[in-house]
Amino acid sequence: DRNYVYNTSNLDEIFGNFTAPIKDKTMLILNEAKGKDMHDLKNKLKDLCTREHNHINQKFQRPYDQKNLCNLWMFSNNLNIVNIEASDRRFVLLKTGSMWCGKSEYWNDIYKNMNNQNVMNDLITFLYQVDTSTFEAKRDRPKTEEYKVLADTNTPTEIQYFQYLSKGDFPGWVDYKTSKTPACKVIKA
Repeated sequence: DRNYVYNTSNLDEIFGNFTAPIKDKTMLILNEAKGKDMHDLKNKLKDLCTREHNHINQKFQRPYDQKNLCNLWMFSNNLNIVNIEASDRRFVLLKTGSMWCGKSEYWNDIYKNMNNQNVMNDLITFLYQVDTSTFEAKRDRPKTEEYKVLADTNTPTEIQYFQYLSKGDFPGWVDYKTSKTPACKVIKA
């Protein structure tokens, strides 16, 4: 019985020279992700989410490529762990609550059902029956309020400045026109 989930807080295990931990995995969990680390790995994160093959490099073995079936999950208490850009098409950001903290009866029921083969078969049967034929991840994925705030936070300062100016409500605007230029708005010195 293989384990298809890998859980780590050590980024080198995923993005380092030796990548044995991602072999045969369908779910990679990065625990306690830190914003600086994730921002430094921005392009590697994007690549991991979209590449067709993973390069598996195990110590003392010949490296080989394997079909990428990995889904990446990052968990953190930090607010800004990924650089969500305006053109982002990969990330979903969810904020969890504390509604079920300390509710052992609820969690005991969840764990009991996770270990019940009949319940898991019913869940899989249900999921197979969900019509996903019109689902497009880029278009239909949830964009939570937290996602939108983070995307705004990660917009470069100069872009934020020009977005603010383009709204036309900048207090420094004045009307400007000369015989050689069309009417426009300029900023007072």
